[in-house]
Amino acid sequence: MKKLYFAFIILGYAFTMNSTITFYDGTTLKGELSSSDTRHVFIIPEGLVMPEKIPVVDIENLSLENGIIVVEDGLAKQTYIDGKFSVIQRNISQNSTLEDNDDNEYVSLGNLDYFSISGFYGSPVYFRPSLQNSEGENPTALPTLGLSFSLPYFPIGPVNMSVGGRLITFGFDKEFGTIEESKKIKSITIATFLKADLQPILSFFGDNIHPTIESGITYSLGWDEDYSGGLGIVVGGSLDYWFEDSPIGIRLFGNGYMIPDPNEALTGFGNIGASIMLSLKRSN
Repeated sequence: MKKLYFAFIILGYAFTMNSTITFYDGTTLKGELSSSDTRHVFIIPEGLVMPEKIPVVDIENLSLENGIIVVEDGLAKQTYIDGKFSVIQRNISQNSTLEDNDDNEYVSLGNLDYFSISGFYGSPVYFRPSLQNSEGENPTALPTLGLSFSLPYFPIGPVNMSVGGRLITFGFDKEFGTIEESKKIKSITIATFLKADLQPILSFFGDNIHPTIESGITYSLGWDEDYSGGLGIVVGGSLDYWFEDSPIGIRLFGNGYMIPDPNEALTGFGNIGASIMLSLKRSN
């Protein structure tokens, strides 16, 4: 029985978790490690019988006599619970993941985050030769009036993209037919287009000014004239200004239209104008 008692004493000394805690101010504390987790260390200081509870974040280093490091720089490297060590696995890409999250953090586009509508007034300023008379004079043109809308923009690469639509009227007094069978262009035209907001790469304009380019497809319908209409294209650009803390903005635009003429060929004109925009943002 005495031999068994002495064996337990010897094993106890052999496996004692003698350790040294070094604090950030340079002071140390030696004692027997009782247990440790990711938040606290319980150590029995030399000369005492009860363990003390020490926060891990206050410890610069906690190492055992056998060289095992339990805490380093305020972080638990492993735990010691119920006589067992467990190494703490940390994702080494944690910092890069946080940086990626910062890079992917949502950035508000202001009024461009919302559906918008606008009404516009324009006037043709350029005419294809096929719209001019035999002396090369420009035709008399109706004002271009209409409504347009844009879906919310979303970032793609260095720009913001959106899809929109437009309803526009135009007409010219150019005669494509004869006195007996008059043919002129007078149309209500529907357009759908893709828009690119260049403000992210032309940021020197400021946050409220948005240079925009667009291209799309049109379909013209005859109105009050013998005009069969048909498919065409539109390209152009605009300079949009949104008033500070307001859903209202103004737009200066220029567009080029290629449209069918009454003789089933293509003609075209250039159009400039101004527009009042309204962002359909729910008020707070």
